[in-house]
Amino acid sequence: MTYAVKQYFQRTADGRDRLEQEWAALSFMEKSGIYNVPIPLISDSTKNIAVYSFLEGTRIESSSEHDINSVLNFLTRLKESSAEDLAESFDPASEACVAPSKLIDNIWKRLSRLKGISSDNPVIEKMQNYLEESLLPFFLESCEDALALIGQGDWEKDLDRVFLTLSPSDLGFHNALRNPAGGLFFLDFEYFGWDDPVKIISDFMLHPAMTLTMSQKEVFLSGMFELFKNDKSLSIRLKALFPLYRVKWCLILLNEFLKLDIERRQFASEKDIEIEEVQRRQLGKSERMLSNVDDNKLVIAFGKESS
Repeated sequence: MTYAVKQYFQRTADGRDRLEQEWAALSFMEKSGIYNVPIPLISDSTKNIAVYSFLEGTRIESSSEHDINSVLNFLTRLKESSAEDLAESFDPASEACVAPSKLIDNIWKRLSRLKGISSDNPVIEKMQNYLEESLLPFFLESCEDALALIGQGDWEKDLDRVFLTLSPSDLGFHNALRNPAGGLFFLDFEYFGWDDPVKIISDFMLHPAMTLTMSQKEVFLSGMFELFKNDKSLSIRLKALFPLYRVKWCLILLNEFLKLDIERRQFASEKDIEIEEVQRRQLGKSERMLSNVDDNKLVIAFGKESS
């Protein structure tokens, strides 16, 4: 018999116990009849280790529209299970943004941490110039546009629970395996909890590990609008907040400039890491993400079709 053993790195950025969070999520999904995820078997919180069923599969090197539909089916099962009594025990997902103001606060905190780094290192100086001259102006303009769309009255207000859904909060092909039958297994639920579908859509489309074609993005958007068709404000929220999630991901890509994230990367790596080279590469990725706004237009177009 083969098992998967996972050792966890400390806590999440918001202080959650990674093992405890993932264990609860996978136990809930097992009880809800969702079986394309690992089954929790035994854990040791003192050693931050858990044992799960081993899922036989391969990394997803290239994805298809069939894979997008597998993701949509998985999200459908999670939405259905959100109505179960056991689902009430879950807190919001890690860094859930159930009100626009919470997303803005999260971005400001990330930006402040990065702007607080001082060094005569040329890579750090280049990063600081990028934040000040490119990212910050885009962020401020996106805030103004979002506020105009959503309105001051709903800016601070949490989204009604009926419009939230249970979310893996790190969903993508980077956290999935292709099983021998051609379907998908899903992994990594350390950030699981309740969240706005807008965040699921944005993260899935923007995650730097994803390389979706425009056609695949269209299939995903169409499926998500159908799945959450009773949410009449979904298109407005997505149009307003998608550019802000882009800013957030641009900042996440710069985490390797922060001490804790350097330690986390070194913990997960089997070889020595050249930190300055990693930082230079991540800065380039962030710059490219900020300038690539084609999917902004796609989101706006789908919003018009669904409104």
